[in-house]
Amino acid sequence: MRGSNIIDDVKRYSYNEKNKSLFLLFFISFFKLGFWALLNYRIGIYLRRKTRNIFILRELIKFITAISRLLIEILTGISISYYAKIGPGMLIAHFSNVIIGDGVEIGANATLHQGVTIGVSGRDEKRGVPSIGDDFFAGANAVIAGKIKVGNKVAVSANSFVYCDIEDNSVVSSSVLKVINKNGTDHV
Repeated sequence: MRGSNIIDDVKRYSYNEKNKSLFLLFFISFFKLGFWALLNYRIGIYLRRKTRNIFILRELIKFITAISRLLIEILTGISISYYAKIGPGMLIAHFSNVIIGDGVEIGANATLHQGVTIGVSGRDEKRGVPSIGDDFFAGANAVIAGKIKVGNKVAVSANSFVYCDIEDNSVVSSSVLKVINKNGTDHV
C-alpha cells in the first residue's frame, strides 16, 4: 500500500499539530470524518489491487469494500469512487455531501469543502470527467463536472459551477454577487 498517501493525508488533517508523533497525528486525524472516507478509499484501492488476479478473493474484497463504502457514505455523507485517482495529501475540510465520481483524477494536496461534487457531465464526445492538478481548492457546494482539465494551484469559490478548462494559478467564481433590484421583499 502506498502508505505515504495515508501519511500525507494524516499530515493535512493535523496541520495545526506540530512536533507530534505520527501515531498521535493519526489518532487526531481519526476524529475527522473526512479522513474516515479517505482512509476507506485508500485501503479499498490497496485491497482491490492486491487481489485483482485471484478471482474468488477479488470478488470477496469487492463485496467487502462496497459494504464499507456504503457505511462510510451513510455515516459521513462522503462518496469516493474506488475508480477515482486521488493524489496524496487530500483534505476534506468539512464533511457531508462530498462526491468524487468514477474516473475523476485529482492531484496532490487538494482541499474540498462540504457539498463539493466532482464528476461526469456532457454529451457525446464531450462527455467525461475532470482531471484536476495539484494544490486544488474547492469551496462549499462547488461543482466541477465534464471532460475538463483544471490546472495546478486552482481555487474554485463556493457555489461555483466549473464546466470548462481552467489554467494553472487561477481563482474562479461563477457566483458573482449582483443586485437585481432594490425593491426588497415587496416583489418577491
